[in-house]
Amino acid sequence: MTKAVVQQRRGSRFISEVIAELKKVSWPDRATLLQSTAVVLVVVAIVSVYLAALDAVFGRLVDAIF
Repeated sequence: MTKAVVQQRRGSRFISEVIAELKKVSWPDRATLLQSTAVVLVVVAIVSVYLAALDAVFGRLVDAIF
């Protein structure tokens, strides 16, 4: 067997193993997915507001000092 044939067989074995593992995954239902997405968006919004406030405070502080 040539090196290319061996690599091709390894690649197809890898793909089949990946598919087998993905079949074992317990995928979330639509309601759980939407709830998780909403939680992520809310947390991102809160962190964004917090970082914007810190940026404004430290920006004014730096302007006052320099």
